[in-house]
Amino acid sequence: MAHDADTIERPASTQRDVADAAFLRNLPAPEPSMGSAAYAAQRERALAFDPRRRANYEKYLRARADRKIVDYLPIKLDVENVSRCNFRCTMCQVSDWHKGQRAGDMPLESFKALLDQQYGLIEIKLQGMGEPLMQGDAYLAMLRHAREREIWVRTTTNASLLHLRENYRRLIDADPNEVQISIDGADEATFESIRRGSVFSRVIANCKLINAYSREIGVDRTNMWVVVQQSNRHQLPDFVELAAEAGGPGLRAPQADRVHGARALHRFGRHSDRRLDLTEAVGTRERAHRRDVGELLRCGSARRHPVRRVARDDLAR
Repeated sequence: MAHDADTIERPASTQRDVADAAFLRNLPAPEPSMGSAAYAAQRERALAFDPRRRANYEKYLRARADRKIVDYLPIKLDVENVSRCNFRCTMCQVSDWHKGQRAGDMPLESFKALLDQQYGLIEIKLQGMGEPLMQGDAYLAMLRHAREREIWVRTTTNASLLHLRENYRRLIDADPNEVQISIDGADEATFESIRRGSVFSRVIANCKLINAYSREIGVDRTNMWVVVQQSNRHQLPDFVELAAEAGGPGLRAPQADRVHGARALHRFGRHSDRRLDLTEAVGTRERAHRRDVGELLRCGSARRHPVRRVARDDLAR
């Protein structure tokens, strides 16, 4: 017997999926630490830096419109300067590598040559699978070199090394546009069980160092970055309090296995045993507003081997 598609009663789980999807679509997209206006202004400086970059960007816009010919160089790129880490996080593939390393560090000259070849770049994420500060001076030189070329630079750190050699100062002084600090537990037990090899108290103390220095010189660069997963999802409200305690202006909670395309949508997991209650997410969001820190925009669950490419929502549209 045929049925009109609009009259067929949906299973309860499907109706909930539809309702959740509608709710999530109305949430705001993540913004850069410095704000969307600063991001747009930096893009204009990037395009003015090199006529080839502007010409390449115009090709990119045309290709987006017709979807037929891709004749432009990348405008955004993830660069993994080190493939090693001092942590062995439960959800990270680094933990599976022999001695936590899969390749040698990228030499500074190779990084410079890459940017010369990829003249179309307006944004990079300088960090991949590993802790970039383990490279030391070369990493900071890479940040400075990219910024001198008017490229928007994001980077991520586990914050464990910021107190050494005043790295908290040196990192901010290298002028990255965004510094994402990975914090996957709101208390010592949860944090250290997920981020194996870490010392929770040291990391939080280092967060306070870098945020205090940022305030001292009048810049806004850091975000707390939380991978929401089974073992920490009960702590969503606590992350808001921790972000405020650490002095950071922002808080983001991506789902590691559902990051797609140019917009980092932090969605709920599909399975009921992994789903975060919407009222919990809304309550956490409101709590973040009260504490004047960035909100948990979208939340989800993590899997063992996360997708690591997270690109800015394209502001060109």
